[in-house]
Amino acid sequence: MSKINTRAEENIDRHSVRIINTPSEEVKKSFFYVQETGYMKTTGSNVTSRQSLGSFLIVYVLSGSGKLDYDGRTYALGEGQAFFINCEKPHCYCSDEEDPWEILWVHFNGATSAQYFDYFYRKTAAVFMPENTFSMENTLRNIIEINDSAGADCAIRSSLLIVTLLTEILETTAISSEPVQETAKTVKQYLNSNFTEKITLEQLSAQFFMSKFHLEREFKKYCGITIFDYITAKRITLAKRLLRFTDKSIDEISTACGFSDQSYFNRQFKKAEGMTGTAFRKKWRN
Repeated sequence: MSKINTRAEENIDRHSVRIINTPSEEVKKSFFYVQETGYMKTTGSNVTSRQSLGSFLIVYVLSGSGKLDYDGRTYALGEGQAFFINCEKPHCYCSDEEDPWEILWVHFNGATSAQYFDYFYRKTAAVFMPENTFSMENTLRNIIEINDSAGADCAIRSSLLIVTLLTEILETTAISSEPVQETAKTVKQYLNSNFTEKITLEQLSAQFFMSKFHLEREFKKYCGITIFDYITAKRITLAKRLLRFTDKSIDEISTACGFSDQSYFNRQFKKAEGMTGTAFRKKWRN
């Protein structure tokens, strides 16, 4: 297992490990892939400062403390905490001189890394407390072990572990965000039951005692899309079911799904599915 060169990096314990990968173009196109991963134990203050790096970074603090500067905010970090950042943005993280940290990390990219990160960062801050710290530590250690051995199935297993890691992070984010987003959750439940009715932002604002701006913002943070995009998606889903399993006319389906007129329904359906309702029905029935 390759060791970090302590002469090149100040205040790094000699037992620290850094593994750097150069994945093939095929791996980059097909999988989540590891760029760099490792374990670091510092013996004092150790500063990393970068920007414009085509990478996403997850760091988990095993012990000690430090801080992260990212996207205009400064975060304190301690044992059991983690951060997830897009390294294109300027960032700086460092170990505390009096309480040096011990960390596990992975730099990765590929597949839908950017989409996972955007979904995460819409819902919470860069620093978070994992719901299951044992699982996060174990997953990161497995990533290090697999990439150190560099077996034939390294790329596939690494990709699976990165997905596991990202899933755990998003599950933690969902749990930690629930108190803040309780109203958005209630609004979503209401829309699920009433999406075929005429719904306005003004109505929802009055019904849930929240300004239109705040309601839109909280709902998008919770669901990842706007209120009216959510309503439209629900209506289109119902329309697809009616097109496939009933003989209702396009006009009848349009009305049943809550669209104001058939022309508007046709535009929204084609935008969502890339074809008209009539073509969709024919395709699925054939």
